[in-house]
Amino acid sequence: MGIFGSLISSFRSSFGTVVLYAPTDGELMDITEVPDETFSQKILGDGIAIRPTSGRICAPCDGVLETIMESRHAFSMTADDGTELLIHVGVDTVELKGRHFTSRNSEKNMVKKGDLVLEADLDAIRADGYDPVTIIIVLNGDRFSGMDKGAGTVRQGDEVLRLKK
Repeated sequence: MGIFGSLISSFRSSFGTVVLYAPTDGELMDITEVPDETFSQKILGDGIAIRPTSGRICAPCDGVLETIMESRHAFSMTADDGTELLIHVGVDTVELKGRHFTSRNSEKNMVKKGDLVLEADLDAIRADGYDPVTIIIVLNGDRFSGMDKGAGTVRQGDEVLRLKK
């Protein structure tokens, strides 16, 4: 990001907006449409979901990868401004025990928006009977006053969520 990018990030945060970007290509959907109550009822927090067309799952912002689940179907990260995120690929895909997922990064690494974190074989996941919907959850959403969500088809790196402080 460099010094200029850090200044822009600080400038945006100071005016109360945090921007998150699509971790993959696909069709945006409301989190309430995810076929899993943990996500659709926002038990872990609010966010967005993407019906993916690409198995490349990238960082949705600059920050630190906190945890990559042993089954490689999800990761958590803390954005540079302190926003805590969970990026979860699929419904019940933990049951695959890592099959069809490859980690492309490491825990505690600093990542930039768009850095590759995971790869998922979407066809194999579907063939095994699982839905690969990809969910971005803001775990500490209580620190924000609102959330503007995008809609439609997105490419990895497109803006998908604005959090208002």
